[in-house]
Amino acid sequence: MEGTDTKVKTSMRNFLLALPLLLITNILMGMTLMKMSKNTLRNQVESRMLDVSKAAAAQIDGDVIKYITAEDKETEDYIRTLNILRSFQDNIGLDYIYGINPGPNDTFTFAIDPDREDPADFGETLEATDALKTAAKGTSAVDKEPHTDEWGTFYTAYTQIFDSTEKVVGIIGVDFNADWYDDILNSHKAAAVILTMIALIIYNSRYG
Repeated sequence: MEGTDTKVKTSMRNFLLALPLLLITNILMGMTLMKMSKNTLRNQVESRMLDVSKAAAAQIDGDVIKYITAEDKETEDYIRTLNILRSFQDNIGLDYIYGINPGPNDTFTFAIDPDREDPADFGETLEATDALKTAAKGTSAVDKEPHTDEWGTFYTAYTQIFDSTEKVVGIIGVDFNADWYDDILNSHKAAAVILTMIALIIYNSRYG
């Protein structure tokens, strides 16, 4: 009988010693799954942002936008291009959309801005982010870090516009509020933290 009691005590001791390891393992697994989930969610959000910029860029005539100047605001081509961008701004959940002129040595300026309240001036410079530089080389991209300007703090999706010779002559930028973007990505983090806290509470209530 004494031997049986000893075995039971030994088994219980081993079980209790293993519990912290199991808890740590579960926490690490949760953190790994959280990171994987966040990366998947980031890809989904960025894909949606790029879909908007690509859809807008596909409707812009590159042979028109490459010749637009500050004096063209009353021309038919300018108004048509402005209305295309304005339809996206009015009907899709974004903050700003605009056309960009790529210049030499990674310089970029506003070409056309449909915002009704505070449009950027033609020729006004933009920050040359990595994503913007990538778009200027012919590949759509999304900012990995938010950038701040006089209109706010945003993540931006950029898609290049080609002319009839397949040369990049313009870029469409689509701004999404940084708080909106970060809130979506952080939603899974909050859920993971809550689940971890619940696991700790259950563990402490039973074995603390």
